Formats: sequence, structure tokens, C-alpha cells
Amino acid sequence: MLNRFRLFSAEDIGDHRALVRARVPDCLSLEPIDDGPFRSDVAAFPFAGEPDSSWLASVFHAPGLTVEFDSRAAVWLMVPFSAWITVALGRRMREIRGGGVGGLLPVEEQRIRRTAGHHLMLRVDPSRLANAMAAFECDTALASILDEHFCEPHLTGLQDLVDEVRHLIRSLDRGPDEIVDLALFRAAYDQLLVLRLANVLAVAAAPDGRPAIHRHDPALRRADEYIRAHADDNVDLIRLAQHVGLSLRSLQVMFRRTFDCTLVQYIRRHRLAMARRRLEAASDATIAEIARSSGFAHLGRFTAAYRAEFGELPRQTRQRSRRTLSTDG
Repeated sequence: MLNRFRLFSAEDIGDHRALVRARVPDCLSLEPIDDGPFRSDVAAFPFAGEPDSSWLASVFHAPGLTVEFDSRAAVWLMVPFSAWITVALGRRMREIRGGGVGGLLPVEEQRIRRTAGHHLMLRVDPSRLANAMAAFECDTALASILDEHFCEPHLTGLQDLVDEVRHLIRSLDRGPDEIVDLALFRAAYDQLLVLRLANVLAVAAAPDGRPAIHRHDPALRRADEYIRAHADDNVDLIRLAQHVGLSLRSLQVMFRRTFDCTLVQYIRRHRLAMARRRLEAASDATIAEIARSSGFAHLGRFTAAYRAEFGELPRQTRQRSRRTLSTDG
């Protein structure tokens, strides 16, 4: 993703740390979770050259990292694909389990644990966001909203925002374009994303704007665990509903309200993320074998779905991972 805007690659944790901290002062410390060879690929797309302009980054690293992060200078949207992200804020801990589902970071110091893999980061200036929220008649402090709702994917409109970001990335990755590459277009798209995020936060701050189903609902957890246990085979939706203890209709409504997607779309996202992790592991398995082991019977459909999800072909993911592994060796 964002292949035209590659920022740096690193084969040493010290180099990666220095390069990240030079560009993201919010990152106070950064340490690997496990020993072993390190590699990272980072691409970044700045919407404009102004200090308060948003920017978007595509990040891959292995192994996982623990990051001390002070995000009071910005609002961050995290979208993990093959990685999992866990955020600890004091004694509270929440996670985003990959699959292209987005979550917002709190606006204060926190500890972030990111497993090996790929994720997106969107940085937005808080003063611009607060001004945009005023257009929706919301004067609740950003810190207050995000303190309550950090890492919650069910916020109304949040996954629509993620889809908008991914649509932009697909447009950028298609190559140079006379419209997409216009500074005017990029500034306008930046403002659009700021407005969409402002609307998400304004709705979250409204007393009647919160969905009735909470992401930590026991039924939702059981459904997620069942899907993860059976994703490499056939996920029988009737049996899934019976396992959870709900009707299939109620379960479908729960996933739509919580994740802004259908149950089938959620399962497919998880399978695609699972396939991406296996491709990035650079094993000897063929792409067809990885597709089958990740629950996809038809290679062509898997390839099309993978490209739509991640903006690159499965073979491109594999080639990138093997390239970085070969340099480690």
C-alpha cells in the first residue's frame, strides 16, 4: 500500500527507531517484543505541505513492537490488517484484532503493543478536528470523547471512514493521475477525511449516538472466537448463531451495528488477514495452498478479494517479504 510513497526500509531496530522518532516525535520509545532479525517497510503520504495537514502511513514490521506513545499533539486512526494492536491506558487495555477494522487512539500517553504485520496510520491535527466538530454543534473535548471510545470499532461511521481511506490508497496505488496528484485534490480529500472523522466523534459524544451493543458483549466475543477457530474451514452461520445463543438475524444485526459490515464480510476480512500473515511469513507453501488453508477454495476469487482489501496482489506481498528476508540473511 502507498507503494509510490515509500519512506524508508530498515533492517536494524536502532535505525528504525531513529527514523521513526525523527518523523513522529509522539513516539517516546520503541522496543522489539521478540529477539531475532528485524525488518520494516514504511510509506507515507502527506496530503499537503502545511504543518497542520493530515498524513497517512503504511507500516510493516517484524517482529512486533512495544511503543510508548504520547498522542496529545495529534489524533490517530489505526487500521491493522495482519497485525494486532493493543493499547494500554493506565489500567485499561483494549485491542484491535486486525482484519482492516479501524480504531482511534486516546489523546494522552499510552503504551501500544503491535504484533508483527501490516497496519495503516492516519494522523489528523486536533485543532482542525475540533473546528470541524463545531460544524456538527459538538463542543465536547476531544480528549474526553477519545478517553471513553478509544479502540472501539463500533463508533457510527468509523468503518465508513476507513473505507474512504482505503479507497484513496487504491487510487494512489494505481499510479500517477492528473487529478489524484493535484495539490487541490489532496487538500480537498484531507478536508473530507477531517469532516468525516469530526462527524464520527460528534455522534459518539451525543447521548443518543451510541449503539446499543457494546464491543465487549459476551455474545460478540463468543462469535469472534468461533470465527477465528473455524475460519480456515467452512464457517456454518447457523451453527455459529447456535454457539453464540442468538438467532442468525440477531447475530447479523449485532455485527452490522458493531463493525459496520455483514457477518460474511467480517469472516472474509479475517481470512484475508490470516492469508496476509502467512504470505508475509515467506513459507514454502504456494499461494494456492495459502488461499485454501485460509478458507478460500477459488484462487482467482481469493486474488481479487486480496487486491481489493490490501491494494496489492498476493504475489507482491510474498515478493516483498522474501526480499526483506533475503537482505536479513
